[in-house]
This record gives sequence, structure tokens and C-alpha cells, in this order.
Amino acid sequence: MNKLAVIFLGILFIINCGHNHSGEERFEFYDTDGNKVSMEEFQAKGRNGKKVTFYADGGKKEEDLKGGIYHGTVIEWFPNGRLRGQGEFENGTGNFTGWYPDGTKREEIGLKNMKWHDRVRMWNGKGELIRDQTWEEGKLIKNN
Repeated sequence: MNKLAVIFLGILFIINCGHNHSGEERFEFYDTDGNKVSMEEFQAKGRNGKKVTFYADGGKKEEDLKGGIYHGTVIEWFPNGRLRGQGEFENGTGNFTGWYPDGTKREEIGLKNMKWHDRVRMWNGKGELIRDQTWEEGKLIKNN
């Protein structure tokens, strides 16, 4: 995405932010053609609580947040309702597993302080391991 598009998205983000008196917040994101690409809703003010993102393709993501970082469950669905990924976190530290639409495992990612940590493995759509690495808080330690 070019710099102009990012600026445009930033302006639209500011224009379309809002909250109501119950503490809920809602943010809408658009591409440069004016098409809505996602919508985020927070059930608690200040990026705490449950964040729900609706993607233009019909997919959905729910994240439990505390201070804007993962704290609880993160779960994603494909547009057909099939599970795309799921993880459990405490203060930005935990593990996430993702799948392809056919159910084949796509990734296993460890996070610490919201950065890749420990083992990170990824598979192609045929189930073949294409990445196996060890990370330490966002720094690659070795290729396994």
C-alpha cells in the first residue's frame, strides 16, 4: 500500500471513530476506492475488553484485549464460519494456531509481549513444513 493510501486510511479512521455512552467504541476502515475493508468494535473503552473485527470478505476476528494487547482468547473465522485460527494469551504472551480453509494446519506461533517468541512453524497448503524457527521476543535466534 502506498503512502498516500495509508494517509487516506488514517484520515478515514479518524473520521469514522466513534463511541457511545455505554463505553463501546467502533472503528471503520476503508480502502482508497471507498470500500469498507473492516470494522472494529470494542465492548469497553480504551482498547480494553473484546475487540470484534468484521472483514469485507465475511470473515471475523474476536480478540480479548487489555491495554491494546492480547489478554485472553483470540479467534478468527473464515467467511464460511470455519475456524481460521485460535490462541490463548496473558498480557501479550501465549500461542496461536492457524488453519487453511480445508482444515490443514497453517501456522503455530508463540508470542511474548506481542512479538514472535519461542517456536514459530508454518506449513503450506499441502501440509509441508515451510518454516521452522526459534525466536526470542521478536529476534530470530535460529532456523531449525
